[in-house]
Amino acid sequence: MLGLKRGEVRLVPHDASWKEAAQVKMRLLKEILGDTLIDVQHVGSTSIEGICAKPVIDVAAGVSSFDTVRERLTALQKAGFLFVRETQAPKEMFFTCGDEIVRTHYIHVVPYGGEEWDGYILFRDFLNLRPRLRREYEQLKISLANRYRHERQQYTSSKNIFVKETIRQAKAYRVLGSHIDVQVDRPLGSEHPNHPGMIYPVNYGYVPGVMSPDGEEQDVYVIGVSQPVETFSGTVVAVAHRRNDIEDKWVAAPDGMVLYEPEIRRLLSFQEQYFNTEYICLYRKEK
Repeated sequence: MLGLKRGEVRLVPHDASWKEAAQVKMRLLKEILGDTLIDVQHVGSTSIEGICAKPVIDVAAGVSSFDTVRERLTALQKAGFLFVRETQAPKEMFFTCGDEIVRTHYIHVVPYGGEEWDGYILFRDFLNLRPRLRREYEQLKISLANRYRHERQQYTSSKNIFVKETIRQAKAYRVLGSHIDVQVDRPLGSEHPNHPGMIYPVNYGYVPGVMSPDGEEQDVYVIGVSQPVETFSGTVVAVAHRRNDIEDKWVAAPDGMVLYEPEIRRLLSFQEQYFNTEYICLYRKEK
């Protein structure tokens, strides 16, 4: 049965009918919001194949502007969408369906293509492609549900580390194979500005205009080039995913060059040895 009391945490087995329950509300949103609604997707745990979830459907509505949504609040209310709040960080208009006691749907209206929209879609798609990670998430949810049965906010916040880490990994996979232009500010043979004696065995720079989680432009190791350079254009062949840091480092090589993890790890150990780094690579050797 769809719906959950406010504040309650209860998980139920995956139900194939959740997909249609999401579609019903998605069609209504399209009718009311019109062209302002660029895309609408079923997201959250009920959209992840085969895992247990709270029986509440999450829907992400990607819009071009919040102004039209505000203008149509009355129509949305009449159609059963209860406006709860609007936030700036994250930027979202949040609605529920159901009544004051039992909620059946959560509607997340966010800017299409923005950080919030990407997060909802990436998390869903990444888990649906990875059975092991999907089961790991399910076991975490079960453990937290048993611990926080009547503390929904604590249950949700306790999942956030897993969710954020998964989205970060998904972004790393998404960038593999991309062609990028790099501005090199620490050329091969130069010394690390903050650590005297650390000499760069590769070129190191950043992608202008692409921001990383630390608020700086995205850092890139350039490998497969044997001389110092000022700029570089090539392919992202790996991401150095730092599990104990907030930012990842991209790894670029000349277009068409095939490099595998052992070689990449060896080249970057001069700096990555100080971090708990997992390498997400474009090319993998068959075992």
